[in-house]
Amino acid sequence: ELPKDPLLALRAFSALVDEDPQAGWTMTMVGAGTLDGELAAAHAALPDGVRGRVRIAGRLLPGDVAGLMARSGAFLMTSHPGYEGFPRALVEAMASGLVPVVTEGADTGRLVVPDVGRTCSREPAELARGLRASVTVDRARVRAQVEDLSAERIVPALLTLPEKVARCG
Repeated sequence: ELPKDPLLALRAFSALVDEDPQAGWTMTMVGAGTLDGELAAAHAALPDGVRGRVRIAGRLLPGDVAGLMARSGAFLMTSHPGYEGFPRALVEAMASGLVPVVTEGADTGRLVVPDVGRTCSREPAELARGLRASVTVDRARVRAQVEDLSAERIVPALLTLPEKVARCG
């Protein structure tokens, strides 16, 4: 969808490959929406050395997404400011140890801090630098950043009534 700006993700990845064509970077784009045709056209227009490194997977089953996350190293989120409510996909990616590289305003939960990922402008070159820097981040730190949002911690807190309320009825 336009607010997620998948075309910016393609431009950022292209900038990444342009700066170091010998590195083995690849990108898989997951999801489907109204920009599918435009995204396919932009993908087809990429230079050969970039196009072959990008896979547009479309909509995937949850288990397939989990498998992809397990094999990946970074999570690029290019949403426009004000679009995301609380970005659950970002939490899921970080819980999987994916280093987040997000655009300013996309991380409404303020989960991305300098030692676990990068918050960048909407400039493809800056996003490319953020992706390059992602290889130096300790994935255990990324997972730890969202540990308090795990079901094991949140569900008991939601289901535990304060003592004052529990006595009322």
